[in-house]
Amino acid sequence: MTRRFTTILLAALAVAGCASSGQSGNTGAEPAPTGNQVLTHTFSSARGEFVRVLLVSGMTYEAELDGGGLRLEVRSVDRSLQQPRVEERIPGASAGGSSVFTVQPRADGEYEFRTLGGDVTRPLTLRLRALPSN
Repeated sequence: MTRRFTTILLAALAVAGCASSGQSGNTGAEPAPTGNQVLTHTFSSARGEFVRVLLVSGMTYEAELDGGGLRLEVRSVDRSLQQPRVEERIPGASAGGSSVFTVQPRADGEYEFRTLGGDVTRPLTLRLRALPSN
């Protein structure tokens, strides 16, 4: 399987699990994350790289970047689709040095996640979670 197909398949399975169970399944000592993990990706630089993932309309996702002063750009690969709504949940950076965003796709499809700003000399990690429906 190609990496792209694997990423899309894993994202679809994680979203399906979230929609059916609403549970994260985390049983460790750390606090449970807000939702089901869809993707964890480490960028080698804060600029120029992207990762693609399949998102489902009607779902809300939480994207966390492990660096302050970062912006997140999310764009549909299919330019005919309406672009998703992206809002910064915690303005600036949280106490832990993370930037947290909510992403709400308006259509099912493949989306590119890119980071803007920040320290281009160090890798950073994007964690994408599907939030449970209320």
